[in-house]
Amino acid sequence: MSLHTLWIALLLSSLTGLCEAKPAYWYRWQSKTQEGIYVCSQTYPGIGWIRIAGPFKIAGCKSF
Repeated sequence: MSLHTLWIALLLSSLTGLCEAKPAYWYRWQSKTQEGIYVCSQTYPGIGWIRIAGPFKIAGCKSF
């Protein structure tokens, strides 16, 4: 192998750690405007919602 090939292999192998990603947590949100309305979401649903529980690892917001 040439020095150039080894350099490229080293560079690519060092970048593999940057590609790892963890799943986002889930949160339970309650509507401020309508009583009894709840949402389970990974992101903020917008104005009018408050986070009431979480983080959860599973969709459905049933277990921590």
